[in-house]
Amino acid sequence: MKKTTLLLAAAWMLLLWFVPESAWADPEPKTVSIYQSGFKRGTKLLYPLTPTTVGGITYTPVDLGTGIAWADRNIGANTTEDVGTLFYWGDTEGHTTFSSSQYYSGYTSMAAHSYLPPEADAAHVILGENWRMPSMGEWAKFYNYNVPENSNSGTATDYGMTSSKDENIVTVSSTYDPAQQIQFPVAKYNYLNESSYNSTNYPLLWTRQQGNAQGSNSPVIGIWSNSFGSVTYSSNKNYYGLPVRPVYVPTCETCTLNIGIQVSGRYCILYGNDGTCWEDQAGTITYWFRFICVKGQQVTVNPIGNTGYVFYQWKASNNSTVVNVPGNVFTVTENATYYATFREQYWNTTWNNYDGTQLTITETRDGAIPVYSGATPTKPAPNGVDWVYVHSGWNPTPIAATGDATYTATFSQGYTLSTETGGKGTVTLTASGYPDNIGSGNYIAGTSVTMTATANSGAAFIRWDDNGSTNPVRTVSVNANATYTAIFGLESIPQSVNIYQGATADTTKILHSLNSVTVGGITYTPIDLGYGVAWADKNIGASSETEIGNYYKWGDNVANPSTSNLPYAWRNIINSGGTLPSNYDIATSLLGSTWRYPTKTEFEQLISKTTITNNTRFTNQGDNEKYIILPAGGNKLGNSKYDDDYQY
Repeated sequence: MKKTTLLLAAAWMLLLWFVPESAWADPEPKTVSIYQSGFKRGTKLLYPLTPTTVGGITYTPVDLGTGIAWADRNIGANTTEDVGTLFYWGDTEGHTTFSSSQYYSGYTSMAAHSYLPPEADAAHVILGENWRMPSMGEWAKFYNYNVPENSNSGTATDYGMTSSKDENIVTVSSTYDPAQQIQFPVAKYNYLNESSYNSTNYPLLWTRQQGNAQGSNSPVIGIWSNSFGSVTYSSNKNYYGLPVRPVYVPTCETCTLNIGIQVSGRYCILYGNDGTCWEDQAGTITYWFRFICVKGQQVTVNPIGNTGYVFYQWKASNNSTVVNVPGNVFTVTENATYYATFREQYWNTTWNNYDGTQLTITETRDGAIPVYSGATPTKPAPNGVDWVYVHSGWNPTPIAATGDATYTATFSQGYTLSTETGGKGTVTLTASGYPDNIGSGNYIAGTSVTMTATANSGAAFIRWDDNGSTNPVRTVSVNANATYTAIFGLESIPQSVNIYQGATADTTKILHSLNSVTVGGITYTPIDLGYGVAWADKNIGASSETEIGNYYKWGDNVANPSTSNLPYAWRNIINSGGTLPSNYDIATSLLGSTWRYPTKTEFEQLISKTTITNNTRFTNQGDNEKYIILPAGGNKLGNSKYDDDYQY
């Protein structure tokens, strides 16, 4: 048996020895996935895992997510459930009976080594260069990365495996890829004879780490100890007989690609194979995905977000610098670390009009109902009808977004509701399912519309013209085209005034609002001089109260006339004592309907009811702060002025 085993091992090592270096020069590109939730995290091997057949038994390396591949069976096991061959520690042949004397006579030289040398490593000698016995650290990873079913043991940051046990078999699966699994049969150690098998009910296996002296305890692994749900390791006598489970070691140069995902707030520390959370924790955690690659290998990383989230960008090892990784393809030439970040998933929502014309495209968050925010869609009505088309909705009815979607505007028969205003104010139309309209709007037949009349500053709502209602808010049902008029007037503002027993002159005080107006960059302010009419603080066209301003012919809107002739139409009005119509009144035409020329009576009141200073300053007798100045301007004919030293 020894010669056959050694010859097979030598042939295998010779084969590996002559594998040309170029066989690893162009490693196969790989595509892997990472998960925002941390589900299926661990370490994945991307270098080739090549099965080895010795003595009619094929040993297949299995990636369990711990960073090294494990053989699918013990050495010498015909099936994955067999215990296989038993060995002394440092024994490469295997035995059926075991004793301390036999061990001392053949294997004590191994005591000088911290780890079994290759020539004393049963896995390496029997299976070849790619195989060896596991180290204590590799067993420790196996323990730390394992999450037994229905257990809360293990660390929160790096799960690679899950495990379960029936009466005689422990099955261990990779969390990253549950299809990757191996079985460990219950193995009782042998000493002196077969009847001395230990009565433990869990697997025992050798590691390659050396004990302190001849016959001393050397590390072994115990999987699924009597403490249900945990993986422990202990030590045993070197001269006991135990099975060996090989691990696979690549002959190529490798590098590690570390991908981190940092999660804040609450997170799940345990995941089942269906992605469910077994235990909820608070705080911040970084999930790690590790990929061990052939140096120079291209790895495409596919980031998978949680429901409603999508991959956003890569960051460097400092978790702050943004890194551009075209196509998410990494060429791994050295150990490297990156972080994947995610953002909320948004979908494109296309909105079309009835004829297929695109109205707009909006972004909708995953799971949210799309909302149209563009201009109201329109559709022309047929010729000769007294109704209009009104936008009534979308086909299909918008639902929670799970992907890109397109919606088309639909229309129903409706009518136009219009409003008019008498005076200064506006009318706002509101109806359920419609945007607010000012003045008018189109509504589906039968729609209830609320009309709200709002007065401008200085004005007040008086009534609705059609029914005389003084309530500024009313609701109507739209069943035909209709027009409603809101009447506005001057605002009634409470005022306080004083009267005096010793008053020396009659005065009149204006209590309604006096509003300035600005035209051509000049502001005209009405001044209450105390007899019931307000005068502008300056002449038309004057930039200040002391400037003369523009000259006009009576009844003409053209400034600075060049002749003395009046327009023919106004000669008869003058001769008959008529009044200048408002549309030929320069004050009304230029400043608005609240302004006009003064009358003769108002001129006489200006002189009799105000205090005149220096023939130019006219002051309210009851309020010295209210005054106007009429600069002496005389009259003008052509380019000549006359009597400009005293005439107003």
